[in-house]
Amino acid sequence: MSDASVKDGSSHRMSVSFLVGETSDEASSSAPRVQEEGSGSSKGSGRAKETAHQCPVCQAQCKFKSELLYHDYLHGLNKDITVCQECELGFTKMFTYRSHIKCVHQKIKRYKCAECGKGFYFKKDLPKHETAVHAKLKPFSCTSCGKSFAKREHLQRHARTVHGTGSPSTG
Repeated sequence: MSDASVKDGSSHRMSVSFLVGETSDEASSSAPRVQEEGSGSSKGSGRAKETAHQCPVCQAQCKFKSELLYHDYLHGLNKDITVCQECELGFTKMFTYRSHIKCVHQKIKRYKCAECGKGFYFKKDLPKHETAVHAKLKPFSCTSCGKSFAKREHLQRHARTVHGTGSPSTG
């Protein structure tokens, strides 16, 4: 598909099986596999309640607008999905599709650490590396025991495994 065929709707990728109520054995091999971006447990959305999106054809409920876009694609209503030819993931934004190709299939690490040369796929990971590895700073402190961590995700894992809590306050 071309850049012009992609709508300015959502930049999400979605997982087919939960969208159409199929198990992995029932999923059609002809439909592209799609996985939801940014829906991992490591990121908190801060939203109190998610809005449901309903399919006008079969009344299926989708948690995200992007899921509904892909669900519409399965009904033949939405032709604005770009499918990766290598892994059959579907994308609703051309930018996300191109980033996927560069990172997943071409393994291009565009961001390099000036000090050690380590490469990163995403710009946001370079300053995290520099802070943790080279500056040896540990700005994230556990409010329960005071232990400090270089990365927020390390503090969150500590709180979960040691203290059995979800998301501690950071300092």
